[in-house]
Amino acid sequence: FIGRPEETFGHVDKAIRLSPRDFNLGGWLFMIAAAHLCVEQDREAIEVLHRGISENPALPFNYFMLAAAYGLTDQLEAARAALIEYDRLVPNMTVKRLTAEGWSDHPEYAKRVARIGAGLLLAGMPPE
Repeated sequence: FIGRPEETFGHVDKAIRLSPRDFNLGGWLFMIAAAHLCVEQDREAIEVLHRGISENPALPFNYFMLAAAYGLTDQLEAARAALIEYDRLVPNMTVKRLTAEGWSDHPEYAKRVARIGAGLLLAGMPPE
């Protein structure tokens, strides 16, 4: 959230090693996947997101991030399928609302979130 996603991997990997059965493992995996997307490691993000979904299929964040990752890798059918799952959990979301959640106002973070928003548009999420 402060524009340094490459620092995420070590910290979150350590948290998972310290608590491998953490009830929020799906959320930790989301953070790793988001960092992968921010540094344009889209295929790695997809792999981590599938693991996150298998850990907690009710966690919506992993689905929208998976839709974005698939969109960014031009796998539009898979992107739309992930978006359908996200919409089932969080109906009527738009790219504008999702990317304006206010998690950070850091300019580098905003730039990277815009990339994720572009992936969501490719997946078929409504812009507004």
